[in-house]
Amino acid sequence: MNHSIIFITVALLAVLFSGELLAGSGGPGYVHQWTEPFEFLGPGREMDNDWRLEIPDVQIGLLGSFGGEGGVYGRAMEEGVMMALDEVNARGGLFGRKVVIVKGDDENHMGKNGHETVRLIDEGVWGILGSVHSGCTHVAARITLKCEVPQLTSISTDPTIGLINSPWMFRCLVDDRGQGRALADLIFNKLKYKRVGLVMHNNRYGTMGGKEISSIAKAQKTPVLFKELFESDQTDFRKIIRKIKSSRVEAIIIWGLYGPAGNLVRELGKEGVKVQIFGSDGIVAPAFIDVAGEAANKIIVTYPYDETRRDPVNRTFIRKFKSIYSHEPDSFSAHGYDAMNIMCNALKKAGLNRYRLRDALANTKDFHGVTGMITLDHQGNDTRSVTFARIIKGRFIPLKERDFPRLINRN
Repeated sequence: MNHSIIFITVALLAVLFSGELLAGSGGPGYVHQWTEPFEFLGPGREMDNDWRLEIPDVQIGLLGSFGGEGGVYGRAMEEGVMMALDEVNARGGLFGRKVVIVKGDDENHMGKNGHETVRLIDEGVWGILGSVHSGCTHVAARITLKCEVPQLTSISTDPTIGLINSPWMFRCLVDDRGQGRALADLIFNKLKYKRVGLVMHNNRYGTMGGKEISSIAKAQKTPVLFKELFESDQTDFRKIIRKIKSSRVEAIIIWGLYGPAGNLVRELGKEGVKVQIFGSDGIVAPAFIDVAGEAANKIIVTYPYDETRRDPVNRTFIRKFKSIYSHEPDSFSAHGYDAMNIMCNALKKAGLNRYRLRDALANTKDFHGVTGMITLDHQGNDTRSVTFARIIKGRFIPLKERDFPRLINRN
């Protein structure tokens, strides 16, 4: 037998076995593809003749979907970004120049996203915030890599965004891998559920997130009993309801966007399905509760933004936000606000140079945001722990560790 084939086979077995060891020992259950920082080793940091310097304003791109499916997330992000923008300009802008947002609506369409990303870059933005849809963020990340433009997303949670080896891509929100691990730990280890099903939105967000938590659950020797998909325009959920009832599950996990997930939960309530429901951050929107109605009560979700934190920075943000928009901020507004401030803070350190701006973003450490202290790791990802909330009487109520014993008793 060819010795190279033997070597490759042994190496592959070793990697697979190491993954099993990690899973069995309480480790992450996967092997990091990248262990070193994503560094940019090219020229440009000393460049002082960038054509963008001729533009009188400091332009930052805002890329996302602001209407249709996913529009609620994009509009919430925009509210936070624009509030931060006004505050920056009220302090005098950057380098004596006004900061402006150049907006690109990709309509949750990857083809449109490519055109909008190129347009923003052609118009002279120094960096880009966005996008919303993880598939769109992936497309934009390829373009910003080729064009050497820093990009920071505050919404897209697909973990593979951080695995494309781009030194220009950053994220200030915990990804689906982090949320999936935390949710699996809560469900199977802390709350001791054994019979759990998984229902996923049939889009990139739902299937990628569902894949993560399914893999984690399997690695922990507590595999989900079934996996079902639902469509964005689905109104008939009888097949999923029959599966939930026949499987005799204690709980289900819903990984999807607020509208279709809300329709599913509402129908579960109508059919008298009494199981504990867990959800991803895609349903953390007041509109989800509006759609699901009373059936949303007691659902537990990953909760990237705890608005009850007594941190003065957070309290001031909430007060000002409510005075501007006449409603409370959600996670997507708060993370959009933080993303804009991180970008402007990095620009202030770097000067008007995209390469030094990239370096400043990569070195984000202990940034005091309204969502908490933000540090980006060697892949440009947010390193924070995941928190949870429970829906009670139409509101997301943050959960603390002290609440878990009561939840174990299914109260």
